[in-house]
Amino acid sequence: MRKSVAIQPHSLFGLTADEVSESRKKYGNNQLGQRKTKTFLKQFIENFDDPIIKILLIVLAVNLILLFKNCEWYESAGIAVAIFLATFVTTLSEYGSESAFEKLQEEADKTTCRAKRDNGLLELPIDEIVVGDYIILQAGERIPADGLILFGELNVDQSALNGESKEARKMPSDGSSFNGDTNFMQKDKLFRGSIVCSGEGIMKVTHVGINTFYGNIAQEIQDETRDSPLKYRLRKLATTISNFGYVGAAIVAVSDLFNSVVMRQGFDI
Repeated sequence: MRKSVAIQPHSLFGLTADEVSESRKKYGNNQLGQRKTKTFLKQFIENFDDPIIKILLIVLAVNLILLFKNCEWYESAGIAVAIFLATFVTTLSEYGSESAFEKLQEEADKTTCRAKRDNGLLELPIDEIVVGDYIILQAGERIPADGLILFGELNVDQSALNGESKEARKMPSDGSSFNGDTNFMQKDKLFRGSIVCSGEGIMKVTHVGINTFYGNIAQEIQDETRDSPLKYRLRKLATTISNFGYVGAAIVAVSDLFNSVVMRQGFDI
């Protein structure tokens, strides 16, 4: 049970249903957006693109070609099993991590906040917040969108966004506006993902969803596929092995040509 906020928004006229609908059409909703998740099979197939797996596949192909000559099938079978197990375990780990992240995201989307609308003070899921809403904030609550503080004073933890552990003091400022820049030090700006440590106040939402600073970070994380440090090192190793392979193949070709044309002819070209 939340205690009543000392700052009562009686003088604020919240958005009507039509204004909420129009704001959502114009500025979008407060969802961060989710990329389409890959199926286990699709992710399993894509993991064969790993540089080490490619090298093993080439080795397997060579062994299969030579299989008709020496019939040593167990070596080829061992390579095939190693490829399957490495790819399967990697896929299982990545798929499990993505599933866990999706569950956390779903739980985060169910978080509620208090918004002033024309029909009173409502407790709404943060996904339903739109630009122009007035949000009531108290200690312990997470700021649901980017905006400006209009009334009250807050101490806010912004470490999730800027890495600064020191709490930021937020208070109203006359004639200010939020143009989307990320000046965390500006006293009247509030950012989604920040946590109210103490105080209470009312904010006006100016940016929602992927247009918030937090939303931009989430979008970049979803769009960019960064290699892990281990995968980066393996990729460099695979490139080095490939280069050695090209050099070795060239030396073997030249040596075989020299042997066939020169040495077998008694050095009589």
